[in-house]
Amino acid sequence: MRNSEVVEVAGVFVGVVLRETDTSDFHFFATHDGVRDLHGCHAESTQQLRDEARAMFRRQSRH
Repeated sequence: MRNSEVVEVAGVFVGVVLRETDTSDFHFFATHDGVRDLHGCHAESTQQLRDEARAMFRRQSRH
């Protein structure tokens, strides 16, 4: 079973953080090209992945 949380940045849906219920491992599923490099990345918390996605999306938006 998986738990999931939507990740939005400035109202834009950029991905989902997934967590297997039998582990403490979180991974990111990117849905927006601006955060594609994070697709499949693992972290110890949802917040870590949210922060990375937010920072990456904002850097991409500036270019």
